[in-house]
Amino acid sequence: MQGVEYVNDLCCNYLVIPYGGKEEDFALRMLKENRTEGFLPIELRRMDGEALLYYNISGMQNMEIIYGEKPVGQKEFQTFMWQLHEVIEYGRELFLPGSGICLEPTAIFWNLGTQRWEFLYIPGKDGREESDIQREREQLAEFLVMRVDYEDKKLTEAVYRFYEEICAGRMYPDSFLERGREEPEERQRPEIPEKEEIVVWDDPEEECTEQDSVRKRSATRMGRMGRGTLAVLWCVVIALTFWLGRTRQEILMPGGVAAVLLTALLIFTRKKERRIPEEKDFLDMDKEDTEEAISCEIENRREEETSAEEKTVFMDIRQEQERKLYGIGKSRQQKIFLDRLPCTVGKDKMLVNHTISDSSVSRMHVRFFEEEGDLWMQDLNSTNGTYHNGLRLRPNERVILEPEDEVGFGRMQFVYR
Repeated sequence: MQGVEYVNDLCCNYLVIPYGGKEEDFALRMLKENRTEGFLPIELRRMDGEALLYYNISGMQNMEIIYGEKPVGQKEFQTFMWQLHEVIEYGRELFLPGSGICLEPTAIFWNLGTQRWEFLYIPGKDGREESDIQREREQLAEFLVMRVDYEDKKLTEAVYRFYEEICAGRMYPDSFLERGREEPEERQRPEIPEKEEIVVWDDPEEECTEQDSVRKRSATRMGRMGRGTLAVLWCVVIALTFWLGRTRQEILMPGGVAAVLLTALLIFTRKKERRIPEEKDFLDMDKEDTEEAISCEIENRREEETSAEEKTVFMDIRQEQERKLYGIGKSRQQKIFLDRLPCTVGKDKMLVNHTISDSSVSRMHVRFFEEEGDLWMQDLNSTNGTYHNGLRLRPNERVILEPEDEVGFGRMQFVYR
């Protein structure tokens, strides 16, 4: 569209175009007196004797911005077709010619609040040349072709057929419904793969450990049996010594010595079982091996660091430059990285690349992009405005950012470095 301007008036943002028609135009009166669903709210104002049409676009984003970074999917395509048809049908009820609907992507707005498309209607537009209307259709078709999700083959074919019919002049906006009427095919649920059997590989170390445990348990049982045998033998020796010693005194001395030896042997075997020399040796050995491995690793890293310090590598300074917005004041905890462009900032995480959770920030507030080596900042029709060095930008206005520039999004303040 020619002569388009974006302005902010109090708490509302407007798209403004010059109006060359009559104030008593029927279509203009119908749009002003009726809140026409699907059409942008319209006002007629005069500035310095010039008639201007003000369209309220607060809380909306045009199609070009919405699909500037993401593809148009099947659901989005059919939703657009359906809502365009509804608008055309509603316009017929109000006796508004379909040719008055502007089909340029920058004149079709997505209402972030109602989640619906709203169209710009220009009163008196029905008297235009057919070539101008055809040009707008082709612009819309080309835009959809460029933004379609090419991974969806059926959708891609449908959009290309739509483009061919538009270019051939065989499709008028009223017949868009034939594309939108097609109910989306029920997508097959992805097949859930069968649960794979979990295979546990035998660990030789665990096997050895288990064998060692068996041997230890066997040794323990043998030790207990040996102690039992010694205990029984000790009791027998004591009993025999006591019984025979009453009649033969020479038996007492050897019997007592045997009892003492058996007692000492029992105590020795008991203490030996309580000790775990093998496990201690294993632990000590593992610890020594671990310390040796760590020492070798540290030594290797030191050698690598030394060789890296000795070798100087040329680095591209441009690669080291990082574009960031550093928060100041209330937003000093915030930091926005601008290494991946374009980057959209707002509070709706489904629509933007960087989220700022503040009530003064719009759902889609500001956009950063690179053009010819310069970093640009563009206001996205925000409610509380985007500021550049203290000056508020007009809706959709864009400026070049320079280092140390201060920018603001509502109450949030940042400095670019």
